[in-house]
Amino acid sequence: MPPPNDQSGWWRAFAEITTLGITFPLAIGAGYLLGWWLDRTFGTGPWMAVAGAILGVAAAFVQLFRLASRNEKREDDRNPPSGF
Repeated sequence: MPPPNDQSGWWRAFAEITTLGITFPLAIGAGYLLGWWLDRTFGTGPWMAVAGAILGVAAAFVQLFRLASRNEKREDDRNPPSGF
């Protein structure tokens, strides 16, 4: 296995940030569009679109927390606590 280098860590961080940058608008947009379609189907006004956008924001933040948790676990694996 090749030794890890600083360049691969940079690319990994870049890919994770890019993923978040794409996930946030897509989740919010998909929630809004689904809500908009439901509004048109059931004639409920803007309420389903608003609820869909809110659910999209929640889904985006869940993804953010998953990514943060994964990074924290990776750091813990890389730097184990020192024992007594």
